[in-house]
Amino acid sequence: MSTEYSYNNIIEKNEPKGKHDLDSLILTVPDAAAALAADATLMAPKITTCWRWADVADRGNEVSDNDVVVVNNLLLPSECASIISTCERLGFTFWADASAEVKDEDPEAASSSSDAHQHTDAFRSAFTVEVHLEEFAARLWARLQPVALSQIGSKSFYPTMPNADRSFERDLEGLWEPVGVCDNVLFARYREGGHFAPHVDGSNIIDLNTRTMFTVLVYLNTCVSGGETLILAGEQCDALQQDEATGRFHSKPSTRIGAVAPTEGSASIFYYDVLHEGSPVAGGGNHEKYIIRADVLYRRNPPILTAPRDLDAFRFYQEARVLEANGNALEAVKKFQAVRKLSPGVADLYQL
Repeated sequence: MSTEYSYNNIIEKNEPKGKHDLDSLILTVPDAAAALAADATLMAPKITTCWRWADVADRGNEVSDNDVVVVNNLLLPSECASIISTCERLGFTFWADASAEVKDEDPEAASSSSDAHQHTDAFRSAFTVEVHLEEFAARLWARLQPVALSQIGSKSFYPTMPNADRSFERDLEGLWEPVGVCDNVLFARYREGGHFAPHVDGSNIIDLNTRTMFTVLVYLNTCVSGGETLILAGEQCDALQQDEATGRFHSKPSTRIGAVAPTEGSASIFYYDVLHEGSPVAGGGNHEKYIIRADVLYRRNPPILTAPRDLDAFRFYQEARVLEANGNALEAVKKFQAVRKLSPGVADLYQL
């Protein structure tokens, strides 16, 4: 497994034993086709909605790509049920950093007295299983590609592109083509009241020429009430407000431009920097929401800076960014200096 630099909201945890039990729970394409043919009540995957910023008042022509694609029936009901039951058996843990991990089986896990919950619950309240699964990712891509590729497709980045100030970065220049689903997959369970405040997902960077660009949220069950993925306009700082009664952050109603209701087997797909929110699960009783969070992987064509020294320099650059983010400025500077010595091309790309 290659080193992965994740600038998103997936938190690396210890992977559960038995994670490969999830691998075969999405049927192969032929087996899924046979299941559809054998049961007239089942429906084939179908795109039902595409939102574009250009369709939304006051957004103008900021981007020309489809921002949100909704696919119904991406997974079969039996697949959703099997994934849920397997994740429950593997064991969900509260979505905090590894040093504050709270086991689901701990009766205090759902209590607001937990330190991890006190620290995190105002912004997000979810339990997750986080794993690297190449086979599962490949099967999800095989299901997703035929129905969604026409909508997300290739992406070109260049300095004079429309809205370059928003979308263009020097290290993105070129043509990028979708090649699969990243094997870093997150399964999440939101209990009654569980939510995720307005946020963007960021990108997993595998190497200089391979990174994720689109988020895929697969809904494994239908929520009676609440739990929608709210699509938001504007910046996070402008969209956030805090509920005085609960202390939780949520979006201002004026920023909400669309919503995807959790429906068993359906999926929403959007570019990684689209601002969105997981609204609280409601309905009373023990209602829960189960999802898969995955990412579509892209590769630059043709690749750039592929010599061994360039690859090492890029790795040092990413390590330097991590050190810098963690407050270790001196070690970060040493890494940046190593980049300049190893690869003038990478140093120029990042203006070091």
